[in-house]
Amino acid sequence: MRSLVIRSKSEGGKAFGVHESLDQIGAVLGPLLAFLVFPLVGFRGIFWLSFAPAVVSLLILVFFVEEAVGLKKQTHLFENARQVLDRRFVFFLAVLGVFLVGAYNFSFILLRASSLGVPDGQIPLVYVVINAISVAVAFPCGMLADRVGKMPVLGLSYLAFIGTSVAGILLVGSWVYGFAVGCLFGTYLGISDTVQRAIIPDFTKSELKGTAYAFYYLLVGASSFLANSVFGYLWTSTSSSAAFQYSIVTSTVGVVALVFLLVMTSPSRN
Repeated sequence: MRSLVIRSKSEGGKAFGVHESLDQIGAVLGPLLAFLVFPLVGFRGIFWLSFAPAVVSLLILVFFVEEAVGLKKQTHLFENARQVLDRRFVFFLAVLGVFLVGAYNFSFILLRASSLGVPDGQIPLVYVVINAISVAVAFPCGMLADRVGKMPVLGLSYLAFIGTSVAGILLVGSWVYGFAVGCLFGTYLGISDTVQRAIIPDFTKSELKGTAYAFYYLLVGASSFLANSVFGYLWTSTSSSAAFQYSIVTSTVGVVALVFLLVMTSPSRN
């Protein structure tokens, strides 16, 4: 199993932890602002206000950002694919795919919070909580991943996701539980978004990272579409419990597959 061994002492976890934290700060401030202005403008007004930051960002990008132009190599679109898709990386993508086909997004957490009694005007606060927790855990978990290994820390995020799904089924009867489920989901999000991306460079050469990330995001996008479609269908046609049960099954299989991959990539096997 030597071909499966991963050797990396990079600080990618810390770097992506900083990136995730900064990215989510905006996701905290946005919903918090929406909560504050909701009584004044309502849902429709909030959507109109959301155009303002996008317009400002576009103007800055067009008029103030200069692209660094380097040497361009004329290569075939899929020239690097065979080098990137070796046994190790394909195995990792397969494990990731198993988990992601059940990984619903935050919108279902907000929907669950609403069904638990959180008023419409306070739903943005649940989203604030999700992103605040994500900010809080991203950097320390990124550093932990660099210290003890990215795979075990990624496994923690999968366990947090399973905990979120179990809580989505068992916690009933109080609006407070809506925020509790949001905290669990924020923990999962902060760890997974940090560590999953930090792992990618461990599977490929530095000059092929762009291609590796392309395959990664292709998988993430396709799996997200499938996961949310299936989860939403189960939610509306059966019940929220059935939808969460589906995700518990897929994520549990994902955890088992991740443990198997971790064992296969352990240096002690060589």
